[in-house]
Amino acid sequence: MDPTVVYETVATLVAAGAGKEVAEGVGGGLISGVIAGIRKAFGKDRRALDALERARSNNSPKAIEDLAAALQWHAQEDRNFADDLARWSEEAGPEVRQMRSEERRVGKECRSRW
Repeated sequence: MDPTVVYETVATLVAAGAGKEVAEGVGGGLISGVIAGIRKAFGKDRRALDALERARSNNSPKAIEDLAAALQWHAQEDRNFADDLARWSEEAGPEVRQMRSEERRVGKECRSRW
């Protein structure tokens, strides 16, 4: 799977994790495990941790994009974390990948109107 899709899928999963649909669709245990794994990988990287918290509380496209960028940076530094991200993305399933794809499509439509 394309690494960019992996980062965006996991960021979307985290951002939407509090939502009932995602929690029912992929299981709340996955979401809490993903968040714990991300926190562990981010360690004391304050900027990355802030991106994680913004995505969880804000759920805006910008917050998700920032978290995906932080995930990418840390995945490039830690192969085990990259493997975890790929596994979490697969476990999240196509529903979460579709959510992100739809967000991108709507964003492009909105930008084209301006």
